[in-house]
Amino acid sequence: MDFIGPPLVLMGDNPLQTKMGDFTVPPLWIPFPTTVAYWHFKIMRIFNIVSDNDSGISDIYRFGTAIQNYDIVVIRGCIKFKPEWFEVLENIYQKSILLVGQLINTRFEGNEDITTYGSE
Repeated sequence: MDFIGPPLVLMGDNPLQTKMGDFTVPPLWIPFPTTVAYWHFKIMRIFNIVSDNDSGISDIYRFGTAIQNYDIVVIRGCIKFKPEWFEVLENIYQKSILLVGQLINTRFEGNEDITTYGSE
């Protein structure tokens, strides 16, 4: 979430990340040195989020609008694991970040006795 950027960048008329190569290097808003970036083959699979879809509005724009209108952002994560990334997220979103820890996955392959939320 840090990599795609602040809501105003996502909703801007001239977003900073418009080419696939823009996602393979750390973005400008990451204030510390890092080698973390998308691999080219991974960004190829998700790059369509920056392109307009059939509605004429990109998914990345919709995401920026949602983040801008939220009061708080809830993330499955833990502050003990890379706390600087959560600080970046709080700064770029200008929102409180609530970390809910690592949630238990309720899906177990091959076991029909365990049901997941919403299943009948």
